[in-house]
Amino acid sequence: MSVLNGVWQKTALVLAALLLAAPVASADQAVWPGHAYLPLMVNTQTVTGTSATLGSDDYVILVDDDTAAATVTITLPAAASNLGRVYHIKKLGNTASVVLDGNASDTIDGAPTHTLTTQYDARTIVCDGISNWSIF
Repeated sequence: MSVLNGVWQKTALVLAALLLAAPVASADQAVWPGHAYLPLMVNTQTVTGTSATLGSDDYVILVDDDTAAATVTITLPAAASNLGRVYHIKKLGNTASVVLDGNASDTIDGAPTHTLTTQYDARTIVCDGISNWSIF
């Protein structure tokens, strides 16, 4: 019984350390919603050119259309191989549009593309694993 108590004590210490950890404030890290003390590492990509193709390591995509100075096209990966995949995409500037483009015949809420036009527009999209990305 004393071995089990020792395991529980170590577990409690680890959990206490996690709960008391300082919040993360760097640009490439996010914090689990509602839990500022539990940092969650995510890959953030800032797009400054006129096109980008998202990959499996991307999660948060910040689009700097002011630096691109023209319409920016973000191409999504094939839906058939990305069941449940989530991307968070945000338009930072006010210079140009950001076009989300489905791969090949894949759609975004039933349309081949979806356009963000207003500064700070943001979309969360989730893949159905067949041929569509849904906007939430």
